[in-house]
Amino acid sequence: SLGSSREHTMEWKLPSEEQVYEKLPWTRGALFNTVVSTAIFLNTVWLGIETDLHHPEVYENQSLDPWTVVNYCFVFFFCVELLIRIYSRTWWPFITDNWN
Repeated sequence: SLGSSREHTMEWKLPSEEQVYEKLPWTRGALFNTVVSTAIFLNTVWLGIETDLHHPEVYENQSLDPWTVVNYCFVFFFCVELLIRIYSRTWWPFITDNWN
């Protein structure tokens, strides 16, 4: 009984109103959060590499700077993630969640 009580307290549950309105429950799952966390980590590594190795003058005459393209890809990913989370929870629960 003590073990089951301990397991129950460690399990995170949404308030009942939020459970009803949650449109995409997989956004709270481990896979989605792992993908987002990995993207955050890779973006951090990329920014560090870019800070050391990017020389804008090399790309002055080119229409596409590969460093900028990768940065835009990260921005696109994070914007899509933000829209998915807002859509899933609706705007008010999303804004009131301190993790966002």
